[in-house]
Amino acid sequence: SNNKDVLTLTRPESENLYRVPLHHFVDPKRAESANLASTHTGADLLPVFHKRLGHLNYRKLLPIWNPMTKQSVQPKDKPWCDSCAVAKVHKQPFPKASRHQPQHVLQHIHIDSKGPLKVRSPHGHKYYMLGKDMYHRYRMIVPFASKTEFSPIAVGMLKRAAVQQQPYQVTYVHADNELDTKLFREYATSVGITPQFTIRNSSEQNGPVERDHRTCTEGGQAMRHTAGLPPSTLLHAVT
Repeated sequence: SNNKDVLTLTRPESENLYRVPLHHFVDPKRAESANLASTHTGADLLPVFHKRLGHLNYRKLLPIWNPMTKQSVQPKDKPWCDSCAVAKVHKQPFPKASRHQPQHVLQHIHIDSKGPLKVRSPHGHKYYMLGKDMYHRYRMIVPFASKTEFSPIAVGMLKRAAVQQQPYQVTYVHADNELDTKLFREYATSVGITPQFTIRNSSEQNGPVERDHRTCTEGGQAMRHTAGLPPSTLLHAVT
């Protein structure tokens, strides 16, 4: 071109497009930095790259970053990201076995309720309470009709167990927060029971009876199906 301020390039056409390499206009290193920092800026480009790729895990990010920048950043040297710490936090799994094993009957009792069931029993029950003595794995199951009956039913079961297993007394009761009522706390204080309730949204802490719910309901459904009985008889089979 006769105009010294105009640069004319000749490039082949491909699918009605003219592909012009960026290095004809910008230094490659500067172009790479510009692409990485188009929305974020900072002295260290690795955190910027991490953010640009949607906060990709550094185990997957570093195999891309190291060859591209000819660096050798290790996962243990990754920079801290506040946003990942907030958004990717999760609970650690609970231990599969308890660290404290009971030394006698009634030392550790786990209690939980199940329901409402889809169909009431002939006696009007839609719930059942499951108690488990962790010393000999004995189950105690009591059906009831309303959720408000749970605390009185649990207190009654513990009283019967203490009478039947004299001279042993209940020491610890593990349960969900639904048993954290004035009635139960007053009874526990009067007889020296230490209640241990699960934290919010962590029913896994009451795992022994949570697993037994499935065992009992599946076994009851199988027996009911074998006998050809209606769904209303499920609680009879479970108990």
